[in-house]
Amino acid sequence: GQDSCVLLDLLLKSDLDLKIYVCHFNHMIRGSRSDSDETFVRNICQKKSLPFYTKKFDIRRASRLLKAGIEVTARLYRKKFFEEVANKTNSAFIVLGHHSNDQIETFLMRLIRGSSSKGLTSMTILEGIYLRPLLDVTKVEIEEYSNDNNISWVEDETNSDESYTRNNIRKNLVPFFFKLNPNFDQTLKN
Repeated sequence: GQDSCVLLDLLLKSDLDLKIYVCHFNHMIRGSRSDSDETFVRNICQKKSLPFYTKKFDIRRASRLLKAGIEVTARLYRKKFFEEVANKTNSAFIVLGHHSNDQIETFLMRLIRGSSSKGLTSMTILEGIYLRPLLDVTKVEIEEYSNDNNISWVEDETNSDESYTRNNIRKNLVPFFFKLNPNFDQTLKN
C-alpha cells in the first residue's frame, strides 16, 4: 500500500546505514489481485536490489479453523511471518508503516470493544521489535509525500470493504468525530 511504499522510500533515502529486508504477506483473500500485489512488491525489490521475503497463506481458511475474524487471523499470521524473517535475518526491528490515522482507528476499535486503559493507549512508536516511525504522520502527509515523490503503490480494494470493522470505523466513525471536532486527531494524541 501507499503507507508501506512511502516508508520504504524514506528508509532508502535516509542517511542511516540500514540493511533493509522487505516482507510481503499474501493473505490470498483477493485471488489473482493478491498475487498481483505480491508481484508488484517483488518487482520493486528487484529494481532496488533489496532482499524480498514473501509468504502465501489462506487466511479465510485459517480464520474458519480458528473461529476468529479475518482481521485478527491475518494480523496473527502476518506477525508470525515477520518475526520469522526478523529472526532469520538477525534484524533489530520490524518497521511498519502505521500512521496517525491508523492510531485513531485502533483507539476507536479498542474503545468500542471495551479495552482496558492500557489498551486504549493504542500503538506506540517502539513496541518490542516493532518500530512505527510514521505514527505521528497523517495520511494526508503520506499522500502528499507520495505524490511529490512519484511513489508507485497499489491499493488493496478490501480497504474499502465496510464489512471489516476497521474499514467501517475509517469510513463512517472517524469522519463523524472530525465533523464534531476538526482537531480530533490532536485531541486524541493528547
